[in-house]
Amino acid sequence: MSFPFLFSENFESGGAGQFNSETDTDSILDFPHYSELARFGLAPFRGAYVARLQLGTGTASAFVQENEGMDAAAAATINIAFWFFLGNNFAMAASDKFSFLELESSADTTTEVACGLDNSAGTIRAWISETIAGTAQTLNLGTAAQIRNQWHHFEIGALIDSGAPNDGTIDGWLDGVAIGSQITTLDQGAIVDGKFGIQGKDAGTTGTVLLDHIIVDNARIGMDLQRYTPSGCWIHAPQDHPIIGPGRFSAAVTGTGTNAVMYLYDTDGVPPAAGANTASGTYKPIAILRNVSANEFIPGHTDFEVSHGLYVVLTGTDVQAFINVKCGGLWS
Repeated sequence: MSFPFLFSENFESGGAGQFNSETDTDSILDFPHYSELARFGLAPFRGAYVARLQLGTGTASAFVQENEGMDAAAAATINIAFWFFLGNNFAMAASDKFSFLELESSADTTTEVACGLDNSAGTIRAWISETIAGTAQTLNLGTAAQIRNQWHHFEIGALIDSGAPNDGTIDGWLDGVAIGSQITTLDQGAIVDGKFGIQGKDAGTTGTVLLDHIIVDNARIGMDLQRYTPSGCWIHAPQDHPIIGPGRFSAAVTGTGTNAVMYLYDTDGVPPAAGANTASGTYKPIAILRNVSANEFIPGHTDFEVSHGLYVVLTGTDVQAFINVKCGGLWS
């Protein structure tokens, strides 16, 4: 894992965030606040918002699409990691299959890297393949009842074909365990976009699926050792909710340019009418930290307190921030 990442999104803006577009013909994809999820006994992986798919018997795909952040040239390496959760009402009929992620070399036409879940005689499997219809490597996860109501970490890594040699490869990991063996000798084109959601679903696949914290990089990313860290939080997406509820914390920010800025708000949701990176709107920041020299590490020289929660907005070049919780506060 290396920073800066090529792309990082946690849906803490209460929407699709940095993704370029959204496709949702059947209106099954939304980005609810934790207060809405709590009505169903659900919560984000971390923070205040999550991507939710409420699957019915329709077969239309629902996904967000990213262009620049998921590009990969010939001979380039790309790794994508994300968390998913299957609700208590999730079900898959025998032989059903869908993809969480598809990387394309031609928009809406040619898939070169894909991963998802299928049902093989009652056993839910994680799979990786060049296409959803292609020959896949799989990992048995158990019955739907055994894997529901848990967060799972999916990572797929691909070396894109350099050209004539047909030397593309795909690897995958589910909760840190390899999904079969490496797929080799692939004939692939350079990647121009990625689609993240539920694609190619069958009518028998129904129920709630949550998706959160997707990271794209040119190296293996790996999974968090702990869902909740006891004191600190590393922030690398443009928005985050590292604290839910009252708490006291310290904060610091850095970036590779001279324009790293961190805005801190006392709220457990996106401030109404607030600008994406300004102090305007109905909520005002409790503090603003910024650097003036490249790679300068700027700490807040005091502890801050929030009554409702902490909402962080980051702007700048390769900016990252660190929150150390002194007392109170929940991660989700």
